[in-house]
Amino acid sequence: MTKLARPAFALIIIGVFLVTHFARPVNGDDRPIKLYANAGGGPIGSIDMWSRVSINGRKATGADMIWGGEVIEAQSDARISIEDTAEVALTRGAILKLAKTRNSFDDDGSDLLIAQVISGSVSINLDATAAAYVEASGSTFIAKRASRFKVAVNDGRVDLSVARGAVEEAQTTPQRRYQMRPIGIGANLSVRARATRQIQIQVTDENNREAPDVPVLFTVGGQGGTLSAAGAAAATSVTVRTDRRGRATVIFTAGATPASATITATIPGTTATFTTSVTVSAATGLLSTTTLSLLAAAGGAAAGVAVVVSKQKNNNNEGVVALPPDVRPK
Repeated sequence: MTKLARPAFALIIIGVFLVTHFARPVNGDDRPIKLYANAGGGPIGSIDMWSRVSINGRKATGADMIWGGEVIEAQSDARISIEDTAEVALTRGAILKLAKTRNSFDDDGSDLLIAQVISGSVSINLDATAAAYVEASGSTFIAKRASRFKVAVNDGRVDLSVARGAVEEAQTTPQRRYQMRPIGIGANLSVRARATRQIQIQVTDENNREAPDVPVLFTVGGQGGTLSAAGAAAATSVTVRTDRRGRATVIFTAGATPASATITATIPGTTATFTTSVTVSAATGLLSTTTLSLLAAAGGAAAGVAVVVSKQKNNNNEGVVALPPDVRPK
């Protein structure tokens, strides 16, 4: 190979890497709405500068760009501008995916917003030349151009309210029905600061059979910590697929300070969902109240001073027996 040929060969290798790297879906989710296939080759919009959101689990603020198919979670009330298409407003805790393509419902070649509302409330204000296709918990809606409407998903229930224009529910192919059951956790979970806890969900189909290879989206609401899974970095949202036994597993890592949060598991495109409330309590100190009291007693005894240790409670709620006042070192 000549010296002139090497740079060209290197450029070809780099080009192949970039194409294969960026062509992969962000979360590996292959639900019926093909957001990744419809997304263009560049950003589709931006976040309002005052909004706080996470994009695929990473924190983003102030005019960050949105690419098609990313999981967007509102950490506060947030606004997103989709270029020449729509203004999208999210209430705190709302989660959705967005993409943009050309409108195949009309012949004028206008833009089409594609949205998948996973949870929470989302308001969409379409431009005069743009329409929308919205999926929410198994329901599908088609909004005509210039429509203004809100879609809310709570506990698998979908509510639609239209302020302007026309929004119609489309006939969809029946989706498989799934059930989700937590393993080893309940509706409330307590975790020490900086501690980890496994979160595991059992997924079964409508016949109560284990459902393997089903994508489950886990999200953390609030500021209580992060989630991680095999092959995925720690983030506030992560998608994992069920194993051969129908189980989806993530690890929750609590934050450094006391806080309240929620962990929600959802199968996108279905009504299957589960939420547990999380209380992050202060980390256990190196020395408990009991330990400090006994150290004081030992020091006083060594000095030949009568010491009385009153009953207290340590972190394990174990009582401390009072020492007699005539303790002397031997």
